[in-house]
Amino acid sequence: QSSSRSHAVFTFHVQCRDPAPAPASGVETERGDGVQREESDGAAAGARVSRDARKERVVRSTKVHIVDLAGSERVSDSGAGGTRLQEARDINLSLHHLQRVIQALDRAAAAPSAAAAAAVHVPFHDDPLCLLLSDALQGGGMTTVVATVSPAMRHAPESLLTLKFAASCSRLCSLTSAAEN
Repeated sequence: QSSSRSHAVFTFHVQCRDPAPAPASGVETERGDGVQREESDGAAAGARVSRDARKERVVRSTKVHIVDLAGSERVSDSGAGGTRLQEARDINLSLHHLQRVIQALDRAAAAPSAAAAAAVHVPFHDDPLCLLLSDALQGGGMTTVVATVSPAMRHAPESLLTLKFAASCSRLCSLTSAAEN
């Protein structure tokens, strides 16, 4: 019998190609024949610009992460043992690392200066889930958190922890930016 206790992450890469006149420097375009070209015209470092006399299109791309986090559980209350105990430990550790990342991002956002914010260490590399979600957590998009809790009094401690986690996620100010590549 296999266990379903795990996090699930679905990542969709979405691209939109809009017909548009020749864009300003720093925007990647695609030629009408589907071939992308890059050229340097003094634009900012890392900017990719394509020029062609034929129809050019602006290419916008983004990632959509849909994440289902496995809930934490108090191992002493669940009576788990063996493989299920190890799964519970791994899940709890992963959620702990995610909480640390969110707390560090919260400290960086509250920093009095840009230099102080840059000095805050965000431990993305401590956990594969945090590393996978690092681009989304750093403010490159909008984040929605759906927290599922139980109204039963016997689950009140876990529900309270879930609500606190959701509240800490909601404090992160993610600025939406349309990244044009």
